[in-house]
Amino acid sequence: MTLNLRITPAALGALQQWQLRTGQLQTRLRLGVTPGGCAGYAYTLALEPLEAPALETEIWGEVAGMTVVIQRAHQPLLAGLTLDYTEDLVGGSFRFQNPQAQRTCNCGHSFSVTTESP
Repeated sequence: MTLNLRITPAALGALQQWQLRTGQLQTRLRLGVTPGGCAGYAYTLALEPLEAPALETEIWGEVAGMTVVIQRAHQPLLAGLTLDYTEDLVGGSFRFQNPQAQRTCNCGHSFSVTTESP
């Protein structure tokens, strides 16, 4: 199974800056969801070492030159997701454009769907 995700150039730049700022240059991006947020599910992002072992419960792939891993159970909730990054007067943040989302909260960091939960 391949990852059906997109990372915009702005998001890739922000991820690379995150790697530099934290001194974690040899990392992969773990993208996922967790129950919570004001709409039902909240997105999760984390950097983790590239050498961490692959698990059968995960899907791995290269997206825009970044190694990305997600839990297989999260794939239906993240299929077609575009990860973007924008800056405004208050600062910058990652933005999630998710075709699976039926409803999102005002902050854009949580969503709900009509499918089964992971």
